[in-house]
Amino acid sequence: MVTNASPFPAVLPRWRARAPGLLLTLALAAAAIVLSTLPWLQAHGISALTLAIVLGIALGNTVYPRLASPAADGVGFAKHWLLRAGIVLYGMRLTFQDIGQVGVGGVLIDALVLGSTFGLAWWAGTRWFGIDRDTAMLIGAGSAICGAAAVMAAEPVVRGRAEQATVAVSTVVVFGTLAMFLYPALYQFNVAHAWLPLGEQAYGVFTGSTVHEVAQVVAAGRAVSEGAADTAVIAKMVRVMMLAPFLVALSLLLARGRVAQPGAARAKIVVPWFAFGFVAVAGIHSLHVLPPSLVAAAIDLDTLLLAMAMAALGLTTHVSALRRAGPRPLLLALLLFGWLLGGGLAINLVVHRLLG
Repeated sequence: MVTNASPFPAVLPRWRARAPGLLLTLALAAAAIVLSTLPWLQAHGISALTLAIVLGIALGNTVYPRLASPAADGVGFAKHWLLRAGIVLYGMRLTFQDIGQVGVGGVLIDALVLGSTFGLAWWAGTRWFGIDRDTAMLIGAGSAICGAAAVMAAEPVVRGRAEQATVAVSTVVVFGTLAMFLYPALYQFNVAHAWLPLGEQAYGVFTGSTVHEVAQVVAAGRAVSEGAADTAVIAKMVRVMMLAPFLVALSLLLARGRVAQPGAARAKIVVPWFAFGFVAVAGIHSLHVLPPSLVAAAIDLDTLLLAMAMAALGLTTHVSALRRAGPRPLLLALLLFGWLLGGGLAINLVVHRLLG
């Protein structure tokens, strides 16, 4: 007997189950995006992603436990799939031409800062502070690359838990916010005393290569000048572009480590396919074939998807988990902040000196 059964009846119940959670994360993300447009928050580099996770944590530790049962499927979908879609669309924010604007020196500086910061996080986090490896790597990824987005992108590769990712994101918020105020103050101090050969363009590269979030880079750059902000954003976007090869290399490294463990089964490489999608989207954007209105709409959609993922992360994180983490993750992030400021400055000065 031939039946004309449609696949849609089987799919609809699944989406019906996801709807409450997706609507909840959408509402939180929309609220975060609206709040992020307030002048005071913009001036202080508080992004929609930061606000989304704060709102998520606030609701997750008050009202959400009573809503968790019907909303769990949708919240889980947002934290997993919408995150990956957001990382892919993140490629709309940069082009390969950005690399040319900072030159070989800018690319080399970004690579050295990224590698040294992540390596220090892994080594010091596990050896000095006794932090579990996954949390140390997530804190390192957030500090080394692009803040909360890097933490969320690295989470599936390291197979971290929600509370570990939240701890890492929290450190990015704390020290990225501090950087926004400290960097311009140090620049003005240096201008007054002429201790280091650091002009506006060099300051922009330094800021873009060492400050955590894109929004924080913009705020720290604009505090000096629009020219410094433009250079800082380009340097930051080149650093963001390194997210994809970083995730692939990290996946291969972790798989190799699992094989080395006695009695370990054959290691499974976690291929971050969304990272390749990120590069592909950036490549398409580099061709300048898309109308500006479409690019702007894609960036707005990307902000919404990432904010929904961050809201979902906040909803599933309990304050007790942050308390259990203790002061050690914050101390590691402080060490990394000191390295980004001092070591990052040294890397910038040495590379500029060597390349003229």
